Amino acid sequence: MSLLSKRRQILHRSAAPNLWVVIDEAALRRRLGGAATMRQQLEHLIEITELPHVTFQVMPFSTGVAAGGAIILLRFPGRALADVVYLEQLARALDRAADIQHYHQVMDRLSARAEPPTATVTIIDQILEET
Repeated sequence: MSLLSKRRQILHRSAAPNLWVVIDEAALRRRLGGAATMRQQLEHLIEITELPHVTFQVMPFSTGVAAGGAIILLRFPGRALADVVYLEQLARALDRAADIQHYHQVMDRLSARAEPPTATVTIIDQILEET
C-alpha cells in the first residue's frame, strides 16, 4: 500500500482526526499534471468535504488574503500534549506558547475571511467546469 493510500485511510477510520482546512483558491486552480489528474484531485476534495469530521474552506482570490505558505496547527486530544505549529516555508516546528497563540489567531482570521464550508463544493464544482 502506498503512502498516499495510507494517508487517505486516516480520514476514513473509525477514530479519524478532525481536520479543518483553509486552502487558497490558487492552490485549487494550479494545474499539476494533466486535466484528468486535476479532475481526480478536485473530485477527491469534494468527497472528503462530505466527511463529518472534515471542515474545508476556500480562501477566494477576491479577499486579497493569503497566509504566505502552509500552516499546520496540530491539537491533540485531552490536552496531554501541547499544540504544535508546523510552518513548511520555514521548515520548522513551533511549540512556544506565544507562537502557538499567534498561529491560533492567524488561523481564526483566515477561517473568518474564507468562504463558509457550505460554499466549498460549489467553488470546486466551478473549477471543475473550467478544467
